[in-house]
Amino acid sequence: MFFTREALYSDTILMLRGQPQINISQVNDSPLVWKKFTGCFTAKGEEEYLTIGNFFDDNHSKAIEILKYDQGTDFSYYLIDSVFTELIKEPIIPNVITPNGDCCNEKFEIKNMQSNMWALHIFNRSGKEVFHSSKYAGEWDGEGLSAGVYYYELNHLVCSDLRYKGNVSILH
Repeated sequence: MFFTREALYSDTILMLRGQPQINISQVNDSPLVWKKFTGCFTAKGEEEYLTIGNFFDDNHSKAIEILKYDQGTDFSYYLIDSVFTELIKEPIIPNVITPNGDCCNEKFEIKNMQSNMWALHIFNRSGKEVFHSSKYAGEWDGEGLSAGVYYYELNHLVCSDLRYKGNVSILH
């Protein structure tokens, strides 16, 4: 996938010109099975076009023959069901939770975070993991833990370079 400010064009049918920001090295080798391809791109703010295709020459492309055609022309194809982009906002991460029953700051609720798109790890002062969620949805309340400082690691499930580390205090 190549995101650009202006429309991309090619002066040849052999390959697209450009350096894709999202490159999927997998090949969908089954025409009967849909595959989900995802990737992350940090926009600079002026991109208006998305081009999907092969940006590599024959020496750097992999082709798998699925169907045999006798028309003398080699080609490949992908059927694309849907494409969408999503703005990932900077999460607002609290540094204190107070699970004391007063209905205020009871849980570790992260604002600007799409549920189920982030993994959360919570560690105690000695580095022992005390909580983990592979698809965090704001449920951690420090249950069973004593008051004190804990450390979190928040990782986006698709954009591996989006990760946050810090500390959170539990006050009873």
